Amino acid sequence: MVLRSHCVARWAIGGLLVALACSGAVHAELAGDDYQTRAAPLTDAERRQRERQLRAEQERQAAAERAAAERRRRLQEALAAWRAARPPGAQLVEQRCTRCHTADVIQPASRGTVGWLWTVARMRLHGADIDVAQALTVARYLAERGAANRPALDAPPDEATLLSMPGPPPQ
Repeated sequence: MVLRSHCVARWAIGGLLVALACSGAVHAELAGDDYQTRAAPLTDAERRQRERQLRAEQERQAAAERAAAERRRRLQEALAAWRAARPPGAQLVEQRCTRCHTADVIQPASRGTVGWLWTVARMRLHGADIDVAQALTVARYLAERGAANRPALDAPPDEATLLSMPGPPPQ
């Protein structure tokens, strides 16, 4: 059995070699002169003009990339400033509670301050990293949001609003 499979493999390789030998020379689809352009060569003035155009386009692209990077930086700074300006309860909910839960899961209308204290105490038993003072701040914040029928966390403003917000004074 092993001998037969070995012979089949040798026959297949031999057949491939015979087929290649009989096929003759292999020709490329394009001849060497097909790679040449039929256009007249550029004059020195035309070459310099195209180089200037290329440099100008590269400079425009670089300026656009710098502007986009600056916009992203300003947007990140504005978002950080917006987050820092929120009440301490909102900051704690985002820092501590949203590690395990999405903001949509937290339903502030479902409990008062005491109910939220019990909930946060239960979360501490599950490993939540929040101390007693922070738990009280979170409970009060969520109870107030529930009484006002507002979600646990407000969504950040859109980009245009964030970028129009006054930033910190220059130093």
